[in-house]
Amino acid sequence: AWGDLSAHGNPHVETKNIDQFTKQAVELARYRTQPGCSPTRAAILTGRYPFRGGVAHVYDHLASLDGDEVTLAEVLKGNGYRTALIGKWHLDAGKPSQSPAAQGFEYVLSFPGPALKPGGYSDMPLVRNGVREEQKGYCMDIFTEDALRWIKTNKDEPFFLYFAANLVHSPLEVREEFIDHSQNLLDSTKKVYGMLRNLNLNFGRLMKGLEELGLEKNTLVVFVSDDGPCSSSRPIDRFNAGFHGLKNTVYEGGIRVPCYMRWPDKLPAPARLEQNTSDIDLMPTILAACEVSAPEGVVIDGKNLLPFLEKPQTAAPTRPLFYQNNLGDPVRGRGFAVVSENWKLVQPCLNPDEVYVRKIKGKEPTRVDLNGSYAPLCKAQGRPFKSLAGEPRFELYDLATDPSESKDLSERHPEIVARLRVAYDEWFSDVERDWVRANEKEQKSTEGRRVRAEQTSESP
Repeated sequence: AWGDLSAHGNPHVETKNIDQFTKQAVELARYRTQPGCSPTRAAILTGRYPFRGGVAHVYDHLASLDGDEVTLAEVLKGNGYRTALIGKWHLDAGKPSQSPAAQGFEYVLSFPGPALKPGGYSDMPLVRNGVREEQKGYCMDIFTEDALRWIKTNKDEPFFLYFAANLVHSPLEVREEFIDHSQNLLDSTKKVYGMLRNLNLNFGRLMKGLEELGLEKNTLVVFVSDDGPCSSSRPIDRFNAGFHGLKNTVYEGGIRVPCYMRWPDKLPAPARLEQNTSDIDLMPTILAACEVSAPEGVVIDGKNLLPFLEKPQTAAPTRPLFYQNNLGDPVRGRGFAVVSENWKLVQPCLNPDEVYVRKIKGKEPTRVDLNGSYAPLCKAQGRPFKSLAGEPRFELYDLATDPSESKDLSERHPEIVARLRVAYDEWFSDVERDWVRANEKEQKSTEGRRVRAEQTSESP
């Protein structure tokens, strides 16, 4: 979350290695993501709103990136870069066309499925280039060792490493040495901060490795998160710098996260880019930094930020940015936000029930109460609880004066609400067309696999 860094004022945990990095980088001070991890990952890797590639949530087909989407790894690989994914993928439903290898990654060390085994991040199975391996040790330590080895192997060639750390995320498991039991915090929060200490330690190892290999100055390093604090960690006393909301909400606490870019040979530091930026901007920006053209014939929603990173005092172009979370298939008007300059329109409500149904392949549907975490968070922040379920409501905030989204100005500025609602409707109609196409292909593919399976079972 935004507030997890001591550089952002967190009084409970020190992230010295990351803090040092922030002093050497350009901060994208108003950077936002989608409110869930798979959609954000799709946006980062394609430069497109995730609905276009068939990604809307974190389970089954809703987290499956269309195999025809062109990823950052594919483009860089086609231009002579070595490519690797180490860590979390979470963009396929087990189909070969959606695997990291099929999406441009030559080397892959990941884990099967969207999450690790229940109960912990230690001594788990990993998959290296399609081969399952049993591992001993803590996940982040293993990933960091492998990343350093891969960088050393490829140091004399241009490379792209997508290091998708699975911390901080439930299950909340970390070695005891990283947990400070003296703090007056929830046990879940102590574990979160323990995981942050481990993340900070390994991030420092990674940066030191670049320096020792002489790669520090001409390597663009992007440090970024995928969404705000998850509801399963009950983030009641987790510091988030006054931002309201949590993962799976479109309030600032759910979508505003740290983003820093360091490139000593090219970018000033420390510096801040104050304009609104988003996950969709990373792919076109990185391609520009590598002097590689964007894929032809592909709608790229993001903008190349490189000119504004090089001269942060230059005003970047403004445009509305869109965020939506449905906890299911995309539905017009459900759980969305529009950010335009300092204005933010929020329609926070999801489905009409107090809970939503989470479908997990091979298991009975599980009913999850998002309000069960959101209501105590509101109480802890001293603000009235309004359900995230039910009929739509439209809230308007001036983020320049009210970043905590505590003063709804919708009745005072109905013309701004109307303008941003029109912008949202036009955007949804646009991305919905691509969503329909992606899912029609998914359905045909699933039907084809079913027919082939039946034919195989009926053959002599």
